Amino acid sequence: MDPKTDATAAPTQPAVFFDLDRTIIEGSSISQFGYAAWRAGLIDVKHVGIELARGMLFDWIGESEDVADQTLPRILKTIEGKERAELLALRGPLVAEMLEQARPETLRLLHLHSRMGRDSYVVSASAIEIVEELAAKLGFTGAIATEAEVIDGVYTGKLAQPFRHGEQKAAAIAALAEEKNYDLTLSFAYGDSHNDLPMLELVGIPI
Repeated sequence: MDPKTDATAAPTQPAVFFDLDRTIIEGSSISQFGYAAWRAGLIDVKHVGIELARGMLFDWIGESEDVADQTLPRILKTIEGKERAELLALRGPLVAEMLEQARPETLRLLHLHSRMGRDSYVVSASAIEIVEELAAKLGFTGAIATEAEVIDGVYTGKLAQPFRHGEQKAAAIAALAEEKNYDLTLSFAYGDSHNDLPMLELVGIPI
């Protein structure tokens, strides 16, 4: 039996986990998502103004204790009742914009890990609809991100799973490692703020 598919097998290989904002791309993906939704008429000026201000603060001084905790849930609340297809329509142009912001030094690290045969993941508090597509375009194995609840193709304004931030990033990585039999003691994680500490402390090689 392939040890990767045997739940009782000992961990056999390391994996690599990258934070998104200010690690893979410049600035805040959450505020860019909010701005794109505003331009498409999916959220109103009052809400997007708050989120863009938070995003600019993030760009200038880095992630404060509550910027990410408050920003995405606010945006999700504003899209309550919206068709998921409307948000997916924003994905192409938004991801293309983020690809232009990808840090060359981070991409070089990603390519190095890929050549070593290591699976790699983007781990972000931002929306899975955006993060998953960006990860695929950049050549990552997959993505861990925040998932909004969708019923019959419509957003409910609630989260389907815990907000992937802080401790919840680490919890999601631990669950994935158990599923895939990754050896976290040999794994890498890259982050830029104190909110990435739980993820960084979980692996053997934090950067």
